[in-house]
Amino acid sequence: MFQKTTSSDNVRFSRLYLALSIGLITAPPAVAQFRDAATEVPLGSALGQQGVQQVDRIQVSVERDGLPADGQTPAKLQIELFNAAGQLVPGETVVTLQASNGRFQLPGANSDEFGLITGDIDSVTPGFQITAKDGRADVWLRAPVEAQQVDVQVISGGSVARGAITFVPELRDMLAVGIVEGIISFDRKVIQPARPDDGFEERINSWSRSSGDGKRHAALRTAFFLKGKVRGDALLTMAYDSDKPDRDRLFRDLDPERWYPVYGDASITGFEARSNSRLYLRLDKDRHYLMYGDIATGDGFSERAGQGSVASTQVRDLGQYNRGLTGVRAHLENDKGYLDAFASDDNLRQVVEEFPGRGLSGPYTVSNSSHAVLGTERVELVVRDRHAPSRIVSVKQLGRFTDYSFEPFSGRILFNQPIPSVDESLNPVSVRITYEVEQGGKNFWVYGVNGQYRLGSHFEVGGGYIKDENPLAPFQLASANATVNLGERTWLRGEYARTRSLASSIGGNIYTLVPQPGADKVEGDAWRAEFGHAGKQFSMLAWYGESDENFNNPASSYLGGRRQGGLDVGWLLGKPTAESTPAWRIFARGVWVEDQRYEAERTQIQAGLGYQPNDRLSLEIGANHVSEHGNGGLGSGLSIPGNLSAPFGVGVVTPGFGGGFYGGSSTALNPYTGQTLYNTGSSWSGGYGSWIGNGLAGVPVEYTALRLGLTYRPVDRFDISAEVEQDLDHKEHRRAAVGAGFRVHEKTRLYGRYEWNTGLSSVATSEGVLDPVTGERRPSPYETNAFVFGLDTEYMEGGTVFSEYRMYDAFSARQAQWASGLRNLWHINENLSLQTGFERLQILDGEGQTATAATVAAEWRPDDLWLVNGRLEWRRTDASGFAGYGLGNNGNNGGIGSIDWLNNGYDSWLSTITVARKLSRDWTILARNYYLLNKYNNDTKDSYENRFQAGFAYRDTDTNRVNVLGKYEYWTRRDVVLPNDQWSPNPGSSLDLSNSYDKHIVSVHTDWHPSRTWWLNARLAGKRQTNYFSDNTQSRHNAYLVGARLTHDITERWDISLMGYQMWSPGSSKQFAAGAEVGYLLTSNLWLSAGYNLRGFRDDDLTAGEYTNQGAYLRLRFKFDENLFGRGKASVNSALPR
Repeated sequence: MFQKTTSSDNVRFSRLYLALSIGLITAPPAVAQFRDAATEVPLGSALGQQGVQQVDRIQVSVERDGLPADGQTPAKLQIELFNAAGQLVPGETVVTLQASNGRFQLPGANSDEFGLITGDIDSVTPGFQITAKDGRADVWLRAPVEAQQVDVQVISGGSVARGAITFVPELRDMLAVGIVEGIISFDRKVIQPARPDDGFEERINSWSRSSGDGKRHAALRTAFFLKGKVRGDALLTMAYDSDKPDRDRLFRDLDPERWYPVYGDASITGFEARSNSRLYLRLDKDRHYLMYGDIATGDGFSERAGQGSVASTQVRDLGQYNRGLTGVRAHLENDKGYLDAFASDDNLRQVVEEFPGRGLSGPYTVSNSSHAVLGTERVELVVRDRHAPSRIVSVKQLGRFTDYSFEPFSGRILFNQPIPSVDESLNPVSVRITYEVEQGGKNFWVYGVNGQYRLGSHFEVGGGYIKDENPLAPFQLASANATVNLGERTWLRGEYARTRSLASSIGGNIYTLVPQPGADKVEGDAWRAEFGHAGKQFSMLAWYGESDENFNNPASSYLGGRRQGGLDVGWLLGKPTAESTPAWRIFARGVWVEDQRYEAERTQIQAGLGYQPNDRLSLEIGANHVSEHGNGGLGSGLSIPGNLSAPFGVGVVTPGFGGGFYGGSSTALNPYTGQTLYNTGSSWSGGYGSWIGNGLAGVPVEYTALRLGLTYRPVDRFDISAEVEQDLDHKEHRRAAVGAGFRVHEKTRLYGRYEWNTGLSSVATSEGVLDPVTGERRPSPYETNAFVFGLDTEYMEGGTVFSEYRMYDAFSARQAQWASGLRNLWHINENLSLQTGFERLQILDGEGQTATAATVAAEWRPDDLWLVNGRLEWRRTDASGFAGYGLGNNGNNGGIGSIDWLNNGYDSWLSTITVARKLSRDWTILARNYYLLNKYNNDTKDSYENRFQAGFAYRDTDTNRVNVLGKYEYWTRRDVVLPNDQWSPNPGSSLDLSNSYDKHIVSVHTDWHPSRTWWLNARLAGKRQTNYFSDNTQSRHNAYLVGARLTHDITERWDISLMGYQMWSPGSSKQFAAGAEVGYLLTSNLWLSAGYNLRGFRDDDLTAGEYTNQGAYLRLRFKFDENLFGRGKASVNSALPR
C-alpha cells in the first residue's frame, strides 16, 4: 500500500498525491507548527505537473497550543505567503482555510441575530476564504466543544500548508444536576399484579420490588450528571442513570430521523458522557485521560470520538485494530508519543462487510442489521488496485450524519454523495462497513494496549497487543514498528506482527456468526519494510512485505500468505520557471505480488520519460510490462475467484433485504481479497474465468506495451489529457483513454474519463486465455470500455464542509444537511449548488455486465428564509448478465443456480426532495420525500418504497409561552421475494411479504405557559396502517389518541395536576384514562406527590411513554445540583454568617 509516512520533531502533516503520502505520526507538539506541503509532491506520479505557482511557500504560526475546548476560545493563526524568490507575495492574494472542527473567523468579528459574522469573502468556494495583503493575513479558529486535535489546512496559489492544533478539556467550575426518585403503587381492584408504571411518568425498571400478591410495587431510580475541575488541574465528567436501557446504542448523537422533521431551533447542540452502559466516567488532565464508556480503537475513529491520537495505518498497518466497544480506556499522551490501553467485558462480535460502489448514494445494507448494535458502525471508502484487488490503495473514514445516514426504510446506509464504482483512475471503489453484533451467551473480555514513542528527533518505536477471549472466535494480535528519519524528507520504517486465531477463521470465516467448535488455533507472522524520500527534485518509495498463510488481520492491508513489494521513483531534471524553461522528468514504478497459498504471482513494471516544454503542456512516453502466472487458486485476488464458504454480507439475497447494494448481498466483497464472494461485481465474462474491472485475469499473462500520453491546459481552469497503449507483440491488443477536467473553484473540479481497450481483462491477456474448464487456450475475446464523469471537491481528510449558513431560528447548517442529505456540492453561485455524476461500464464483445449510473442534485437558497434541494439517481443493469450470473457458454459458477431477475437486468431509482421555509420569526415548515424503486425487466413485480414527511414548528420567540411541533407522514412499501433465488425460503415463487404496507401517521405536541403558575401540555396523534399479505388479503388498523395534562402551582409549596387521555379505534371499544395528582414541596428540592388514575391503557406507538394504568401511587423526588455538599459554605447557604 503506497500510503506512507515520514516524521520530524515538531510538526504533524500529511500529503496524499496519487498513491503516495507523507505524514508525521507522533503526538502533536506543545507549540503547534505548520509545514508547507507544496514542495512535497512526488515527481513520478502524475501525467503532467503544475506550472509556475504564484505562491511558492506558506508559513503558518499559531500563538498558543493546548487551548481549552470551550467552543469560544480562539486559536490565533498568522499566515505568511512567500514567492519563489523567498519574498512576501505583494498585493492581495486569496487564501482558503479548512479545519476538521471548530469555526474560522476574522479577528474581532461580531455577532448579530443570525449568528457569528465570520468574514468569509467567498461563500461559493468550499472552505473559508480570506485575503492576504502583501503576503500576510491573520485568522482565528474558534475552539470546538469537545477536546480533540484539529487538523488545519491552508491553501493559496497552488501551495498547501498543513498542521494540527490541540484543544484540551476546559477546566470549568463544577456543574452537577441529578434526581433521586422513588414510587410506591397500589392496585386493590384487580387480581393481576400492579404494573410498575402506574402514574403519570415512565416506570422505573432497575431497582424494583413487588408484593407476593402483585398488588403493591416499589421502585427507586437515580440519575445525575456532573462535570468540573477537581484538584485544580483535572477535569471530571461523570453520568449515571439507573434506569437506562441495557443495550441502547453506542456513541449517541442527534438522530434527525427520530421524532419531528423540524424543531424551529438553530441552537448548536452536542452530547456529553456517551456510554452504552448506565455509567460514564472520565478524568482528563492535559492530553491524558482515564474513562469508562464507549470507546473506538481504530485510526481516524478514535480521533473523531475525541479519544486521543493513535498510530495511523501508515505506521501500524499489520497491527491495526478497529473496534467499537463499551469499556475502560486509559490514554497518556505528550510531545514524545502516547500509550493507550483498553478493556471491555461484553458479548459483542465484530463483523466486516464490503460492497462495491454502484455510482449511487445507496442504500447499502448490512446483512445482520437486526442484530447490529447501533452506533458501533465504522464506515470507510476503500479504493483498491484495479490490477490487484487485494491491494488497497487508500482508505477514507466517514462520519455518521456528515457523510452518511441510516435511511428510514430498514436501517440501510444512505450516503450523502454517490459512491462511484471506479475512481478517476478507474480503480474500483467499495464501501467497507465494520460493526458489532450481539453474539449472545456469557460475556467475555476484549483488551489491548498500544503506543508510540519518539526517541530523540530521528527514531520512533511503537507496538501493540490485543486479545479477544471470545470462546467462539478467540483472537490475539501483537505487533511492533520502528521508524528512522534519515533526514528531513527521508525515512526508513519496519513493522512486524503475529496473530493467533482459529484455523477455520483464516480467510474471513471469523466474521460469520457461525460457531466453529473444535477448530485448531494457528499462528501467523507478517513483516514489512519501506524506504522513502520526498525531495524537491527526486522522490522514491520502496517497500516489501511478507505474511504467513495463517496471518489473519482484516484491518490490515496484508492478506495471509503474501509476498509483495513495490518501487515508485521520480526524478525531475529541470523545473519550470517564469521564463518557461523546459523540464524533463524520469519516472519508474513497479509492483510484485505473490500468493504463496495458490502459487500465483503478478509483476507489473512501468517506466517512462516526461517532458514539459512550458507550464501548459506535458508529454510522456513509456513502457508497461505485465507478467502474471495463476495456478487455478480461488479467491486470492491473484487468481480465479471462487465461492467462499464465509458469506460476508449474506442475508436474504434480494434487492430490498439482506446485505449489499439495495440489499442485494450477492454483490458483497471479500474484505481480504477485494473480490466478490459469488463471482459478482464486475462479472465473469464468456465463461473463461477472467475477472473484469476489479480483479486479475487469473490466467497466464505476458504483456509488454508502449505508452504515449499528453496533458494540455489551454486555459488556467481547463485541461485535457489522452493516452494510448499498444502491445508490441500483438497488434490487436491496445488501450486508449481520453479525459478532461474543469476547475470550477480552487478545490472543486469537474472531470470525465473514457477508456477503451481490446484484448484486456484488467490487464492484457496477450497470449489469450486459458479455459479453466477444458484447459484449452483461446484467443482473448474481450473488448470493453468505461466512462466516468463526476465532481471532485478536494476537502481535506475529515475536514469540516459546513458553511455558516443558518435558517434564522429554524435549523443550523448541519441540521440542514441532515434534512437534505447533500454534501460536496458544486457551488454555481451564492444561491445555487449542483452535484453531478455519471459512469458507464460496458463489455462490447463477450458476455458480462453492462451498467450505467447517473446522478444529479441541486440545492437552492435564495435567501435566509428558503432551502430547496433535491436529488435524483438512476442505475441500469442491462440483461447481458449481472455481476457474475451471466455465465456464458462454458460458464461454471460453482453450484449457484442462475438467477433470472439478475440476468434480465433491472433499473434502480432513488430520489430525495426537501423544501424548508421560515414563514415568520415564529413559524417554520419543512417537507421532504424519499423514493426508492427497483424496476425489473422480466415478469418480477417492481419493488418500491416511498416516505413523505411534512412538519412544522411554532416557537413563540418573543414571550416563549407557546411551542407547537407537528408532522404528517405517509409511508408505503411493496417488496417481494424474487423468483429463482437460491437463498429464497421458497425458490421459484414470488410471494408478497407481510411487510408490504401503507401508513399514515399524524402527530402534534404542544405546550402552553400562559403565566408563571399554569402549564398545559397536550398531544394529538393518529395512525392508519394497511398490511398486504401473500394470499392477496389485507388487514387495516386505525387508532387515534388525544390527551392533555394541566398543572397549576397553588402556592410555592403546593401544586395540582389533572390528566386525561382517550384512545380509540373504529370498530372497537374506546379506552380512556383520567387522573389527578397533588404535590407538596417538603423542603428545598424535595417533592412528595400522590395521585390516582381512574382507568389505564398503554400503546407504545402513540402514547410515547405515558403510562396510565389504574391505581393509586406515592412518589418522592429529590433534585440536586453542585451545591448539595456545600451547605457549610457561606457562599452557598445564605443562613450562615458571612
